[in-house]
Amino acid sequence: MSWKLRYKYSVDFKEIESFVADNNVVKRFQSRYGSDRARYLCMFFKWLKVVKGLDVSPSVFLDLLAMKRGSAKPSERAWGKDLALEFSKDNPDFKGKSVSYRYGILFMAIKLFCDYNEVPLTSAKAVFGEKVKRKFHEPPCTISLVKKILSVLNQRDRAICMVSLQSGQSLKQVLIDVNKQCEYIIREINAGKQRIRFNFQERKGNHFQYHSFISVDAIQEIRKWLPLRKQWLEKLVSPGEKPMRVIGFS
Repeated sequence: MSWKLRYKYSVDFKEIESFVADNNVVKRFQSRYGSDRARYLCMFFKWLKVVKGLDVSPSVFLDLLAMKRGSAKPSERAWGKDLALEFSKDNPDFKGKSVSYRYGILFMAIKLFCDYNEVPLTSAKAVFGEKVKRKFHEPPCTISLVKKILSVLNQRDRAICMVSLQSGQSLKQVLIDVNKQCEYIIREINAGKQRIRFNFQERKGNHFQYHSFISVDAIQEIRKWLPLRKQWLEKLVSPGEKPMRVIGFS
């Protein structure tokens, strides 16, 4: 990722390194919170200089903030918070950015810097506005609702979807990874098991083995599909050939 953005107060690696090296308060902050937040902090102070005409070092900014936070005037006490909000929330350059970017990354970098140096930026809560509660909430997706939705599908598709829902695997994983365990599944069902465990080699290429389960509802749908699967395979397989190693999902 390029550190050189399109804004006139953007910063590159050299500027960040110089900014950190020249300011001990930032160096200590970086050691605690990492280089990314030091980058956004560097952007903020360059924004103060370029956009607001305020050329101050981080240590001087903290001194000014401490002095203004002790003022009797509300406008003075909100000085630092208003600058941070103007930089992040009300900045037209970040209009298309998400709230999580403008608040969680930009604003919080400044707030953490001030808090870390024992000069709180603000005591106000919900500076980005409070979340509006929904007037109506969607009903939870219960197993009975799922069964009602799946009732319009044929038996093969119902078995696929129910295995996917109960095991937490994608449809692609069910069609490929679960099908590979066909003989094991049929053996477990014939043994009367009410819960079947699936073992998988890895997920998202992380090379860690993991497992998942299906229980009564999915097993019942597979049990209903097995006779139909047998008829289906008999039509597809020539006499004397071995049936395919699939549950019949694919």
